[in-house]
Amino acid sequence: FLAMKNLLLEKFDETLTAKARALITASEIDGGEFEIDLTVKNFAGFGKNGEDFFEIRRADGSTFLRSPSDSKGRKGKKEPQIFPHIDPPNEDEAIIGNTTLLDQRDARYYVQNINPKGDKKDKFQDLYIIVASPTAGIKTELGLLGTVLVIASGTALLLMIPIIWFSLNRGLRPLRKLTADLDKIEPTQLDRRLDTSALPLELTPVATSLNSWLTRLEQSFKREREFTGHAAHELRTPLAELRMMAELGTMSPEEATPEQCAEMVIAIDELTALLEKLANLARSENGEQEVSLEPLSLPESVNATLA
Repeated sequence: FLAMKNLLLEKFDETLTAKARALITASEIDGGEFEIDLTVKNFAGFGKNGEDFFEIRRADGSTFLRSPSDSKGRKGKKEPQIFPHIDPPNEDEAIIGNTTLLDQRDARYYVQNINPKGDKKDKFQDLYIIVASPTAGIKTELGLLGTVLVIASGTALLLMIPIIWFSLNRGLRPLRKLTADLDKIEPTQLDRRLDTSALPLELTPVATSLNSWLTRLEQSFKREREFTGHAAHELRTPLAELRMMAELGTMSPEEATPEQCAEMVIAIDELTALLEKLANLARSENGEQEVSLEPLSLPESVNATLA
């Protein structure tokens, strides 16, 4: 729309400039009087039935000559006028701009100094010409173009809605399948993996990352189960020893000697130390405790364990 508007204005200004220059070329001094060939006036659209207007003014702003079209529709007026105040050009360069004629019509105007041919006495060297054409035609064409564009755009949008819906539905189908496959993986089935062979290229890295995450999760659960089994195994011996000592003391009160109680305290201390080790191991597995590596004598460790 903007491109067409600029193109129409450009062509409009070219036509307006051509008409103004035709008037300037046709102006001459004949017998000491200024005149413009009437044929040019009618041909350029400045006749009585024309839609274009021109006015020649002197440098002081007074009107020197008007086009026949300037009197159209204003019969009985002594001073017909169509142009608002327009400043004369400062140099010989032409000026093109927008204006509103006195009959409230929008128009484009062209203003330039004029030097008529044959002015040997320099009586008409302070003249400048104003040429204007209403822009109603451009507005009508742009309004029609805008209406067509709005209707075409609205229709295209309505047609695109089902196409977009179908495309999105088709494009999101693999994502919905990936979500459904994830929902099927239960906590007891962490060994299952997502099938990446049927996924589109965009979702393959996501599925690969999820499979990697499932692998790490499975390993973590496996370590938890192993830790629980080892902890139960390690706690079984000291607890059985304490139970045996307590049963002996119950069956034979005379056997509950200070030495036997001291053995129970030792077993309780061993149990406490074991629980502390298990707690430290759990914290280190979770990354909550810094682990420092130290040299270990394997024979001493084995002998201590056997003892």
